[in-house]
Amino acid sequence: MAMLFIYNHQIGDFRCACGTPPNSPMEMRALWQGQPGYPAWTDERLLQAYEAVRSAFGPVWIGSCFKRAGHGQSAHYAGLALDMGQGMIREERTELRRFCLESPLFSYVEPGYLTPTWVHAEISIAPPCLPGRGYPFLSPGDAGPHIFLLQDLLCRQGFPCLLTGHFCEDTRLALVSYQSRENLPAHGLADGALWNHLTI
Repeated sequence: MAMLFIYNHQIGDFRCACGTPPNSPMEMRALWQGQPGYPAWTDERLLQAYEAVRSAFGPVWIGSCFKRAGHGQSAHYAGLALDMGQGMIREERTELRRFCLESPLFSYVEPGYLTPTWVHAEISIAPPCLPGRGYPFLSPGDAGPHIFLLQDLLCRQGFPCLLTGHFCEDTRLALVSYQSRENLPAHGLADGALWNHLTI
C-alpha cells in the first residue's frame, strides 16, 4: 500500500499514514492517484479544511486530491487541492462552492463555469514566487509538500535525491546539477525560473 506523508507546519515535519488518514473519511484513492506503490504527500491544513466541509455538509465525496505531477503547475501535485461534490445535485454543489468561497481555509475556488459538475478548492501554504497560483520559492532547510514535489521532479529528470520532504544537501546538489545541465543559474534554489523550466 502506498504511504501518505502529511506535513504539520507547526512542528515542521511529516507523519506517515497508510490507507485513510486518521480521523478523516477521505479515501486513500483520492489522496493518491498515480504510480502504484509510490508515496503521496499533503498538508495537515488540507485535511482540516476538509473536516470543516464535512462538519457543514456531512461526508462529501472527494474525486481527487493528490496527483503525481504532470505538465504545468497544479495544487494537486503538492496535495493541496480538493475536487469534491461530484455526486451532489446542482443546488447542493452551489452551496458547497459558496461555503468554500466564504471560508478562510481555502485560498482559491474554481468558478462554476470551469468545474460545473464538481467543486475545486485549494489551500495556500506559501506565497508563489511568481504572480498567480504557482509554486513557492524554496531553499535549503525548507520542508513541506512542495519539497516532495521538487524532489520527485528532479528524480524523474535523472537527478536522484531522497524523497523526504526536506530540502537537504542531496536535494541541493541534485538541483544544482539540473540547473547546470539546463543552463539555468546554478544557485541551488527553487525560484520561478526553475519551476517554469522543470514543469514544462
